[in-house]
Amino acid sequence: MSMSLETLIAQTLQKFGNEGEAWDSITNQHGLLYLFRKFGRKDGIGELTPNIASSYEEQGALVLAEGGKWVSEIVNLIKNPNVGFLTDETNTSRQAFDPAREAIFPWAVAYGNAPVSDIDVAKNRGNDVQIIKLVNSIKSATAASMIEVVGESMWNTSDPAMMQGIPLLISDDGETTGSSAVGGLDTATYINWKNQFINVVAPVSTITSEQLFLATSKLLRMCTVGVSRPDILVASEDLYAAYELMQIEKKMLLVDVTKGQTTQEGVIKPVFTKFDANVFILFDPGCPVNRVYAINTEWLKFNVLKEKNFSVEEAKRDPFAPITNYPMTFVGTFSLRNRKAQGVLVFPVPQTQQGG
Repeated sequence: MSMSLETLIAQTLQKFGNEGEAWDSITNQHGLLYLFRKFGRKDGIGELTPNIASSYEEQGALVLAEGGKWVSEIVNLIKNPNVGFLTDETNTSRQAFDPAREAIFPWAVAYGNAPVSDIDVAKNRGNDVQIIKLVNSIKSATAASMIEVVGESMWNTSDPAMMQGIPLLISDDGETTGSSAVGGLDTATYINWKNQFINVVAPVSTITSEQLFLATSKLLRMCTVGVSRPDILVASEDLYAAYELMQIEKKMLLVDVTKGQTTQEGVIKPVFTKFDANVFILFDPGCPVNRVYAINTEWLKFNVLKEKNFSVEEAKRDPFAPITNYPMTFVGTFSLRNRKAQGVLVFPVPQTQQGG
């Protein structure tokens, strides 16, 4: 005996909700989203470590969170004035101070509706295999569209409904002020909340491999905290090509983690190359042109609410149409504990882009 139609559809859709994966011809190469969802921080020899999504624990740069109104990070931004060397046998400095501040990162909610038409179901009634194919096609299109939206939001600069994107978390001048201040902390008050940046003189079109190597190396040094430094460089397409040329000229082998091969679903998965033994270079089409972002995933996390990780909600009947709708929900946000450990290379805008 075949299972009820409602149960069959619900289980088929819920299977995706549990797996949370769909990459097909709708989605672009959202390399940063792919990295955070599929990999954690690199291990000691510079290899990407797969995330274990079923553990619901922190796996490198991905955190599957329990909930709450927002994600908060305790950050230390003020030096203790009572620390120093003794000038006599008594240390009399006991000035009160408050070193800790809470950085607040609101959740961003993405939704998708997977409507199943009564007419389409009626055409396939009695054939569970055909119904599963129908539901799978609706599910895959909805999920892929949501992945596209979430991937784009990782580079958001203006939409308050989305999470704060990388260009806001790591600004061109290190500053973050006003109502859009990262974590609600204004750099006019907290100077240690500024990220690193370098304004590169040479445009991308004329920069030499040596200039690119030296600028990148300097940025990585600026972002180093103790022995921790950025492990990911995210580049725009023009700069990713420049890094490839640099590595060819320096006779360094390109190391492709995903091989850049087309999968059965038709997706070209992101390609990673290495700047050195411990720093990967990643191309993401959402990355603004003329930019390279140095990201230390020890301090910058991608948080996903575990119960809303592309989850399928309870079916809702449309009162005005012969449709049963299955909502999908994703809740996530970036959080950041140390902006000084992040940085950006800013290249000049060519005259053609300026309209000159």
